[in-house]
Parts: sequence; structure tokens; C-alpha cells
Amino acid sequence: RGKVEYQSGLVIEGLFLNGYLEGCVVGKCMHGGEEVFIGEYLKGVPVGPCWKRLDGGGWLHGMVDKEGQFTGGDIMYIYPDLVTCLVGIFKNGIMMEARESKVDTIINPGQKDSILHVKAAASDPDGHIFSYQPSDDEKMRVDYQQQDPYERDRVECRQSAVQNAGEGVFAITDIPEDTFVCFYHGIYLLEGQNSPQENCEYQIFLDWHSAPASPSLDILPDAAAYKDYKASLGHKVNHSWEPNCMYSKYNHPVFGHTAMGIKTIRRVERGEELTTNYRYDADNCPDWYAQLCHDQEV
Repeated sequence: RGKVEYQSGLVIEGLFLNGYLEGCVVGKCMHGGEEVFIGEYLKGVPVGPCWKRLDGGGWLHGMVDKEGQFTGGDIMYIYPDLVTCLVGIFKNGIMMEARESKVDTIINPGQKDSILHVKAAASDPDGHIFSYQPSDDEKMRVDYQQQDPYERDRVECRQSAVQNAGEGVFAITDIPEDTFVCFYHGIYLLEGQNSPQENCEYQIFLDWHSAPASPSLDILPDAAAYKDYKASLGHKVNHSWEPNCMYSKYNHPVFGHTAMGIKTIRRVERGEELTTNYRYDADNCPDWYAQLCHDQEV
């Protein structure tokens, strides 16, 4: 037995034959990441149907190419519910052209140590084409009006019940604890880089544990209102001192790492508004937040 450690921190242990990794394996990230690989190796290269779990709990799945990469015309990204998916053309795990679908078939050859393989229902040939379109520090490249299919089935945006908050995000179905419900996507700013916006009320850190030594996201003015931007709704989740959700790392098939996931910290009932604790720095925060802090102390 032996192991292979990749630069990403993924470590795969298994049997080696003539110096090559062979057989079915499960690889895990040993440095705090969520990446997991499940597949079969032949002469040191992944073969057949394989699975790769990304940050946040989504999976890349499909028949890998001769180099062991998720490359081909029938690869899928499966959201954490293990049903909603985007299926189509991927190159080295990057989504080039995919359409919305649902996982509907499980294929298990029944051989000893075989890898589970799933297939998706036929996509609408006229459906929206999704592709990998991360932001940079100036531009959000996604189609502003195209909703994320996973998010669309769980939440909606409407007038908030929070006083003076404007729009908010509400559950349209009962949502269990520890479930991703929506995403926060914006322009991507490196650690220490200032936002080009005068008003930075939407800016959040990507790694709250390291903040302020962390990259951050901010929303452009033309994406602030729901009528103008529907590609992600996380920036519409309002603040509460008793939140039902939290921000968490998420590797999204369209946004990549230029997004955060918002996930429940308790069960959320249908019709309930989603909230998070913004955790602004009390010495550098919007006036409304400073007033809330003052009210808390009184």
C-alpha cells in the first residue's frame, strides 16, 4: 500500500502494482478542505465513472477521459441535494456548456468494488446554457437575469419583514438544518484591495476566520436590486442578531470561488425569512449597523 498527495492537498491511499496505483480508491483532503475523490485507478490513472466532491458539497461526476480528467460531453455538476444538476461539456472539471437537469438513473454494474454511476434526465435543448464565469475585481460576467436552478427551488426575493431593510430572501419550502440555500456572488477583491464602490455595505470576506486577511466580494450598483440581478440572491439576505443562516465556503460551477454559500444553522420553515449575522467591525460599519449595536448595548 501507498499514497499519492496532490498539490490541492488531496491524498489518495491504495494498492500499488508495479509502481502504479490500482483499484478503487477514496481520496480526502488532509489540510482542512472538503475535496473528496471516489473512483477507480488503472496503471496510475483514474478510469471509468468517478466522483469529485468540491467545497460546499457539490460533486463533479462522469466518465473521465484517457488522462483521468473530467473532460467530455456528458459530465455533470451535481448540487448538494444530489438531484439538481448541470450536465454537458466540461474540460478538466471546468464547465464549458451545460444545461439544467435532474439525476434520475443509477447505474451499478454489480461487479465487486464497482463505482456507482448516475445519469441525468434529458435536458431541455432550448434551455439556458450555463458556463464557468467567475468575476474579477471589475466585472460580474454572468447573465444577470438567469437564476441558479438550485437556489430557485428553495428561495425567493420579496419585501423584507425587517424594518427599513428593503428586499429580503424567503424560503419557499421547508429547509433542514445545515443545508445550502442560496449563493452570494460579486466582484472578487484580493486581500487588502479596496472596493471600487463608494458604498461598501454589501462587501463581505470570503474567509471569515482569517478576516481581514482575506479576499472579499462586493456587489456592483447595477446588481443591487432584484429586478436587475437574479443570478444569485445571497446579497439580499438581511442581518439578524439571531440568524438562521451563516456564510460558508462554496465552489460553484458558474461562479467558482468568487462566491459564498449561505447555509441554514437550524431548520427553516416555508415562508420564513433568511438572516445571517453580518459581523461588521463596529468601528468601520454602516450607520444603521452602528445604531443596532448601540441599541443592543442600551
